[in-house]
Amino acid sequence: WSSDVYILVWYASTIALDLRAQWAVKRMVSLNPNRIRMLAHPPWTPVIWSHHQKFVVVDDQVAFVGGVDLCYNRYETSEYPVTDPYGEYPGRDYNNLNLFNCGETNGPWNEQLMDRNNFPRMPWHDIHLVAEGQVAMDVSYNFIQRWNYALKTTYSDHFSWYLMPETAGAVVERPPILRPEEVRGVNMRCQALRSIGYWSAGQMAPEQSIYRAYESLIQSARHCIFIENQYFISSVTRVFPQNRIAKALYERVKYAITNRQKFRVIII
Repeated sequence: WSSDVYILVWYASTIALDLRAQWAVKRMVSLNPNRIRMLAHPPWTPVIWSHHQKFVVVDDQVAFVGGVDLCYNRYETSEYPVTDPYGEYPGRDYNNLNLFNCGETNGPWNEQLMDRNNFPRMPWHDIHLVAEGQVAMDVSYNFIQRWNYALKTTYSDHFSWYLMPETAGAVVERPPILRPEEVRGVNMRCQALRSIGYWSAGQMAPEQSIYRAYESLIQSARHCIFIENQYFISSVTRVFPQNRIAKALYERVKYAITNRQKFRVIII
């Protein structure tokens, strides 16, 4: 093919979680060594956590962003079956993390990790979205910044691998974006937010735009707050964790009670 593919994956430490990142790197690059470039990062710290950025950007035009991991055991249908009589979930895609801790590792796609005749699979529900326009370019900038820093701290002599962003507002001739008929776009104003720091992008002052947006939206909420978060870790007065999302919720609910407002907070 004629397109270049750049992939950046989390280099999970074997001390905490052995995802066999280097196996994935070797396997993907072997598909087309001239076009596929892949890095596992960071090579040292942090040990047990990452930014959880999960996205794909195509030609700086289209960005797929959300919570779906690009890995095994994430394929799902709208029926969420617990058995697989027709072989729709091959190899590693048939798994149950509640019963076996083996579905997060990389390896041959057709490898059977559990006895599907005696154990049910675990259905998986996650949310992803697709965005076009300037916000997709912002997601691309985020990748370029992280990729270049990962390259600098791992294979600094691979000069041809460094990426340069397109000039903002530049007119680039590209073919029209093809969509399935069932996908209908909606025009809206949106903003890309992120967490970033020195270990992930070489940025001395950490960016906390997601955290700040949480605080701002909680404070300005009028009627209801709905939060769905896999890792809702916060505090009100404790030293750790330092984020104060829980405190912001407490203050907003307290204000509602004091002023006899009808207000609801739902956290999943």
